[in-house]
Amino acid sequence: MRPVLACLVAALVCAADPLPQGVVARVDGTDITMVQLGREMLKREGTDALLNWMQGHLEKMDWDEVTDDAVILDVAGHQLRKRELAAMLAREKGGKVREQLIDIAIVEQAVAKAGIIIDDAAMASEFRLMERDFQRKMAGKGQGHIDFGSWLRVKEKMSVQEFLAQPAVRMLAGVHELVRREVRAENDDARLQAMLDADRERWDQRAGVDLSTIFLPWKKDASGVVTPEEQARLQSVANIIHRQLVTREVTFAKAWDAFAKAWDTYGADGRIGWVDAEGVRGDETLRRIPKPVVDRAFASDGPFPVQLPPHVHAAGIDIALVHGKRPARRVELAEVRERMIQELLEKDLEERTKDVVARLRKAANVEYGSMPAPTR
Repeated sequence: MRPVLACLVAALVCAADPLPQGVVARVDGTDITMVQLGREMLKREGTDALLNWMQGHLEKMDWDEVTDDAVILDVAGHQLRKRELAAMLAREKGGKVREQLIDIAIVEQAVAKAGIIIDDAAMASEFRLMERDFQRKMAGKGQGHIDFGSWLRVKEKMSVQEFLAQPAVRMLAGVHELVRREVRAENDDARLQAMLDADRERWDQRAGVDLSTIFLPWKKDASGVVTPEEQARLQSVANIIHRQLVTREVTFAKAWDAFAKAWDTYGADGRIGWVDAEGVRGDETLRRIPKPVVDRAFASDGPFPVQLPPHVHAAGIDIALVHGKRPARRVELAEVRERMIQELLEKDLEERTKDVVARLRKAANVEYGSMPAPTR
């Protein structure tokens, strides 16, 4: 038995001998080397890998910090400098971008002349305007509520701050402020009062509850199904949050910031404000609050605030805090004037925006210089 055991051990030791450095496999004595593997990988996926690597670096590049003679790309001895890239792009798409820059300059001058300041408040208003338009379009396509900021991060690969910092977006904010002034000039108090009296059901204050909410959406699997495991997971999370809120281990604001901020960004610290009996918020394009949550909020008695238990529904789980209740009542024009102006502004916003830019463009003195001829 001992000779047989020795032979087996020797065979195992020999089989375990490592291959030489740089050899990734050996087939019947023929080596497959790392060089061969690398060459084959480059043939199959080298172009895609290079493009992905370049995109990741270029997205972070600050072009203003790059000199005109800087080499942007050096591939197999072929160099591309910044000025050459800019000239190439100018030949292909320079005409269209030039017109956009002209529009931006014209609007900036008109906004400055009108004494309009595009500050953080104006940009926040513009973001809400664009968000409402986005939600209306999504609803028109039969889609549910999608957080606009999250959509920008996924589809446009930029944060809300980066999106609002774009010159074209700031230009649009300026145009919309010009349109807003025109709307105000066209609708004096007498006209607005007539509109208010003609549609009291729309503008009068509805009975409501003042809420803060933590919304926790389900995470669906690849087939779009909420699995029993996911239901158990999220319900466990919701129960833990609720227990910590009730025992005051954590504030509602901190819980909202940690778990729900990404899903419903409107309202500081999760406070979404007044909600009517149907779950409709002050801005009707925002996510509706499930009616059972609202019914329970209306049924709650003070002293406020009152913490409600988690409510499970088709989209996820809501944890609400009730700050108070209010009755329905007749409003005065001063209370709803700005809401009415906003609605009039949004009614024909796209057409009015185009009209304002066209009128500004027609009145401007634009002189054109030469451009690089497009390549053929």
